[in-house]
Amino acid sequence: MPSITSTGIAYPTAVYSQDEVYHGLKTRRIYLDLFTSSGITGRHLCVSPFDLPKTTAQDMHDSYRQWALELAKRSVIACLAKKGVSPRDVDMLVYVSCTGSFESPAMSFEIAHDLGMREDIIHRNLAGHGCEGAIPGLRDAWEHSRLYPLSKIICCTTEISHAAYHPDVDVSTGIGNAIFCDGAASYLIEDMGQSGLSMLDFKEFHNYKERHTVAMVMKDARFKIVLPHRTSELSTPMACRVVEEILKDGPGKESISQWILHSGGKSILQEASEALCLPKENLEHSYWVWENFGNMSSATVGFAMNHLLDSKQLRPGDYVLMVALGAGFTGGGMLAIFT
Repeated sequence: MPSITSTGIAYPTAVYSQDEVYHGLKTRRIYLDLFTSSGITGRHLCVSPFDLPKTTAQDMHDSYRQWALELAKRSVIACLAKKGVSPRDVDMLVYVSCTGSFESPAMSFEIAHDLGMREDIIHRNLAGHGCEGAIPGLRDAWEHSRLYPLSKIICCTTEISHAAYHPDVDVSTGIGNAIFCDGAASYLIEDMGQSGLSMLDFKEFHNYKERHTVAMVMKDARFKIVLPHRTSELSTPMACRVVEEILKDGPGKESISQWILHSGGKSILQEASEALCLPKENLEHSYWVWENFGNMSSATVGFAMNHLLDSKQLRPGDYVLMVALGAGFTGGGMLAIFT
């Protein structure tokens, strides 16, 4: 059964307080409460927030290409090292991102070149899925592993959120300035009886009427994050739908030992946990990510998964349910069991 046998993360060493980011980005005072009440202790950014307002569209494009490659490679290396796997052993590389420019050759080719991967591996590059992107990325890896069980597959989710900085002064910009940071998370997927998180099922649902409510758009040659003031009004019912459907023919909700919910915001975590009747401790890994990093779009759930696996809390037979939410408006879930 295809399993996540290892994870690895990477993030900038520079960390900035919410006060520093607020003043550095010259955010309007009406959005100050978004920073002070967020509960985020620090934001990891590849570029100083004091420098971002001086950047051009080309600067943001170049910054994404530079830092996405750097963090992606570091997360892949960290992931493989835990299992003693060489980059030459990788058979498929799935790259997921939504925060930067996409050129040809795609970023996966740059990663493979720099890490010395073989020339016959399969490349997949997924864009446009927003914060939910880890789910379709992992699903692609899962489906390939079922067809080719000897394969070793890397799914790398990388987001350089600072590259989506926009000088607009609307509410979307205010929210984005207050919560996003940079990071990369990679997963190693293997079969052949490997111990790890065996992936049992995936579900995805799309609210097409709200497809432009949560989005990443191009404005004045720069990426711009689009978010409503109350994202949780969309995310809570979507999270509940994903959980209900993925557990319909599986274990009961009470059988889930560990929950990972996309740390898209404090209210998103709070309201979804209330709707699902989950105490805060059931989402400890999601809250850890939120408090120590913030929102890293598609990489966020990977940071929570890495924290869970490193904690050594899982025991054979424990079920894990991961839910991610993003553009489309989309909700996706993965059910897994620790073997």
